[in-house]
Amino acid sequence: MSGGDDLRDLRRSRLRARAVRWATVLGIVGALVAIAAVAWFSPLLEVDEVTVTGGELVDRDALRADAEEQVLGVPLPQVRRESLSTRLEEEHSAAESIAVEYAGPRALRIEVVDRTPVIAIVDGATATRFDGGGVRIDEVPADGLELPVLRADEGVDASAAARDGAALLTQIDGAIPVPVEELRATADGEFEMRVRTDDGDARIVFGSAEDGARKARIAAILLEEGNETVDVSVPDVPVAG
Repeated sequence: MSGGDDLRDLRRSRLRARAVRWATVLGIVGALVAIAAVAWFSPLLEVDEVTVTGGELVDRDALRADAEEQVLGVPLPQVRRESLSTRLEEEHSAAESIAVEYAGPRALRIEVVDRTPVIAIVDGATATRFDGGGVRIDEVPADGLELPVLRADEGVDASAAARDGAALLTQIDGAIPVPVEELRATADGEFEMRVRTDDGDARIVFGSAEDGARKARIAAILLEEGNETVDVSVPDVPVAG
């Protein structure tokens, strides 16, 4: 056999091997596509169980019912977890986050993290609670409420004041070592606080929320000295009495 024939045989052998490899790859890809298609539509993978964990403020039964309405009977591969999480968060404002996870071939687990109430607006027997970002959480009975209550002067947007007041309380968290009973939002956009000390109620004129942490530290020192009224609206020149 000539050298030319050997070279042609070698080339044909390589081409056959390459064709076999491509056929094998295409066969595997085709099988995977077929398996994925079966899984995508298969009733064997339809969601039939949803569990909810975490969260105390969120109505977990209502949350589970809302999720079941959207996913029961849907093949698991078709469930878009992030989209479902977003929809549930929009419907359940008491949740800071809702994560949807697979919990088996036919089950989903929903993990809830509650918002943290910081302030409330009281209207009659009902209190509306807000978190540190000023997001409305829920409505609860005002009786027994253990949160600072926002009092908005006439003409003040209560929702905006709740947002700003919640941000202020979050900013000064721990700086004033006595409970804040009430936060008043004045018509000129400033804040006053009523706090409960060992000797009774005391009043802090806070002014704007600007430089809140520093104002709170100064107010705490003046309260510890026994003052019942503290004005830290100008923190460089505090007034107490």
